Amino acid sequence: MPIVLSPKSEAEWLEYRVSDITSSDVAALFDLSPYLTRFELWHLKKAATVLTFEESERMKWGNRLEAAIALGLAEDESYKVRNMRRYLRHDTVAGMGSSFDYEIVGNVKGPGILEIKVVDYLIYRDQWSDKEAPDHIEIQIQHQMEVANRDWTKIGALVGGNTLKQIERERDKGVGEALRDAVADFWHSIETDNPPDPDWERDADFISKLYSRGGGPVADLSKDSEAAQLANAYALISKRMTRLDKKKKAIKAQLLTKIDNADAAILDGFKVSAKEVAPADISYTREAYRGFRVNPIKPKAKKEAA
Repeated sequence: MPIVLSPKSEAEWLEYRVSDITSSDVAALFDLSPYLTRFELWHLKKAATVLTFEESERMKWGNRLEAAIALGLAEDESYKVRNMRRYLRHDTVAGMGSSFDYEIVGNVKGPGILEIKVVDYLIYRDQWSDKEAPDHIEIQIQHQMEVANRDWTKIGALVGGNTLKQIERERDKGVGEALRDAVADFWHSIETDNPPDPDWERDADFISKLYSRGGGPVADLSKDSEAAQLANAYALISKRMTRLDKKKKAIKAQLLTKIDNADAAILDGFKVSAKEVAPADISYTREAYRGFRVNPIKPKAKKEAA
């Protein structure tokens, strides 16, 4: 049975989360998270830093609508739901925990988990199907079932603000074992101070923050051939980018002479937008400028002859 905790404040709840791999974190262990990498997660947990996201309007309204979606699904499907205000930890794997949205009670299959999502229509169209959620959500709910020792979950997704979709999932014991092993290995790497290798492209911004402090003595890397190769590559790319930026500005100038003062222009295969943008503060000395964007126009699909 899971270890049941009842946080008395948000600060206490955050303390639990920073000490665990939660259902929001776990996708990063399998390189499935769209939000963070294993390298970033490792350093955040090592520093006991709470991962925070800037709340978007969709996230804000998602939190506000969560109860209404849960109750609406319960009414439509004739089952009972209850808010899960507890924080649960796995009973045998240290540092493996989860928060939950709602639980489904009074079902012949036993108590289940109800995970609520508010999904933009285009994201649903491109990343979901009526039978499957994105990978990071699928692994999230398996993590929740493993922690809570529950056998089934419903994902209730409000799509585009007006369409409810449901996906039901059963607990996969094989996935649960892989999750337990991955969490245990992660915390062992923390204890032994053995971080994962970075994904240099995905982790570039995080590494810049990680090494944001200067003031140390000059580093002698004169015998480090790899560092010399990296410096050479950086210098070459910087030079090319400078040349390309100048060329880009010259092409923009040529296009502006052709579209004159029009806010937009339609070309063969492209649309150019060049609307005037006024300064946000009229007292500011900067003059108005024109936004400039060139977008390819997707060709319309040809209708087949009847």
